[in-house]
Amino acid sequence: MESFEISPNIYTQNILINCFCRLHHVNIGFTLFGKILKLGLQPNCTTFTTLINAYCLQVKISQAVRLFDVMVEEGYQPDLVTYSVTMKGLCRIGHTKVGAQLLNTMRERGFEPNLVIYTTITDSFCKDKMIDKATKLFHEMMSRGIPPNVVTYSSLMQASCNSCLWKEAARLLKEMVGRNITPNIITFIILVDILCKKGMVSGAKEVVNTMIERGVEPNICTYNALIDGYCLRNEMDETQKVFDIMVLSTSVKDLYSYSILINGFCKIKRIQKGYLFQAIHSKNMFPDTVTCSSVIFCARLGEFLMHKSYSAKCKMWEYIQIYSRRIHCWMDYANIKI
Repeated sequence: MESFEISPNIYTQNILINCFCRLHHVNIGFTLFGKILKLGLQPNCTTFTTLINAYCLQVKISQAVRLFDVMVEEGYQPDLVTYSVTMKGLCRIGHTKVGAQLLNTMRERGFEPNLVIYTTITDSFCKDKMIDKATKLFHEMMSRGIPPNVVTYSSLMQASCNSCLWKEAARLLKEMVGRNITPNIITFIILVDILCKKGMVSGAKEVVNTMIERGVEPNICTYNALIDGYCLRNEMDETQKVFDIMVLSTSVKDLYSYSILINGFCKIKRIQKGYLFQAIHSKNMFPDTVTCSSVIFCARLGEFLMHKSYSAKCKMWEYIQIYSRRIHCWMDYANIKI
C-alpha cells in the first residue's frame, strides 16, 4: 500500500493492530500504535479498545485497566464495547466489585449497560458466591427492560445449587422455560447435577435423554454427574452402564470419572473391579490421592497393593492420609476396635 504511495489512515492501522493482537503479538500492536502517533493520525476508541482487549486476553488486567484510565485521561470517550471488555477482564480475575463500580461509572457517563455487561457481572457475582448481589443485579436488569438469556439463568441456577437453594434453582428453571428460553448444555448439566444430588437419578437420566432428543450431545461433565448420582445410591451396575456409554461416546480421558467409579465399587467391597485402576495407567493417566485412597481404604488385606511408582510420587502429607486409611482398613478387617 505504501509502495503505491497510498497513505494509511486510522482505519487501516486499526485493522493491522487487531490482526496482530489476535495473533498474540501485542507488542507489535503497540508498535503500530506508536506509528499512528508518528504519522500524525489520531487514535480513536476502536484503537484503545482493541489494545485493552488484547491485554485482557493475555490476563494482563492491570495493564488493561491502566490503558483504560489513560484513554479517559487523554479525553477519549470509551464506548459500550470498551466498558464491556474492561469489565470482563476485571471479573475474570475476581475483581467483581470493581467491575460493578465501573458499571455505575458507565451509567453516570450516559451509557446504558446491555445484556452482555449485566450477564458478565451477574455471573461473576455468582462465582464469588455473592448470590444476593447477583439476584439484585438480575432484577435491576429486568426492571430496565433487558430480558435475560440462557447464560444469565444458568449462572443464577448454578449459584443457587452451590448454596443448596434447590427450590430457587427449580423456580429459575420454570421461569426460564416460561419465557421460551431453551436450555443449553450448561443448563442441562446443572439440572442433572441437582437431581443426582437430591437422589432423583431416574429424573436425571430422563433429562439426559431429553438432551439427546433435542440434539444436545451430553459431555463428560454430564456423564460424571450421572455416574456420581448412581454411586451415591450404590447402584453400581447402572453406574457401569453409564460409564461404558461415556467411554464409547466420548474420546475424553478423565481421571475424575474413573475415581468416582473406583470409589463406588470400593464402598460396596467389589474390589474385583480393581481393573479400573490399571485402566487409568494404560490410558497414560496418573491416579491422584483420591483415587489411591479409595482403593486402599476399602481393600482387604493383601487383595490390592499400590504400585511403588505411584506411591513414590505422592507428597509426604498424602502418604500420611493413604497409610492412615490402610491401617484403618487392616483394623476393620481384623475386627480390632479402638
